[in-house]
Amino acid sequence: MEIKLKKEENRIVAYDNKKEIGECQLIETEDGWNIIHTGVDSKYQGQGIAKKLVECVIENSEKYHKKLIAQCSYAKKVIENRRSDRRNLKAQIENYKPYNEQEEKDKEMMIQYINTFEDVVTRKNKMCHFTASNWIVNQERTKVLMIYHNIYKSWAWTGGHADGNSDLWQVALKEAKEETGLQDLKTLSNGIYGIQILTVDSHRKRGEFIPSHLHLDCCFLLEADETEVLKIKKDENSGVKWIDIDKAVDITKEENMKPIYRKLNEKLANYVRRENG
Repeated sequence: MEIKLKKEENRIVAYDNKKEIGECQLIETEDGWNIIHTGVDSKYQGQGIAKKLVECVIENSEKYHKKLIAQCSYAKKVIENRRSDRRNLKAQIENYKPYNEQEEKDKEMMIQYINTFEDVVTRKNKMCHFTASNWIVNQERTKVLMIYHNIYKSWAWTGGHADGNSDLWQVALKEAKEETGLQDLKTLSNGIYGIQILTVDSHRKRGEFIPSHLHLDCCFLLEADETEVLKIKKDENSGVKWIDIDKAVDITKEENMKPIYRKLNEKLANYVRRENG
């Protein structure tokens, strides 16, 4: 399936090969677009095509700096849900108490990006998008679980892209399970454990060129049983192992991650002190 903007016709159209199977109809307003109708061929309903059509309108409204409203009740609901998710994510970031100057500055920028872009939770935003990561520790808080990342060729934390899900804790948990094989994970942090904006250099992933961009990352503190069986995720990593906490910083080859991992360990030490009362 392919979705295209037909600007001259004020339509977003979905195609199956060359067959038109759905559309969003637009009306030009003084400063934007009004979605007046969303429809999908009856043979193709139930596949999420209508939502993808509306999301395509949202993306193009950002691209062409169009204010977006919806007379169409379905499109209005999709837009309102997207904005509600964004508000919830923004509230989580706003309520987070920064640990240091890096987090203070990155928090400001994250909020600014959320306010600027309609979409910050999918990779369709080529400039910046949210990711969720984990600092997985054992029950004794003496080791951290790390993976050997295939792209960065370095030992690293687990995590991944939000890919449309603004519940970053859910994203983090899913990524931890997929990348390590662990199933029994306990969340230790009360909400977000750490925030950081990470620069990602251009690279190739599965043959596709990925331009340089920013990851707006939220990290969560998890606990796992050191005796549970570990499994690699071949398309993402080639190793999974427990590493002594005091070696986690030195083992990574990514220089930009060393201060992040050091910060997470400092926060863990504070957590342990509180835990032991």
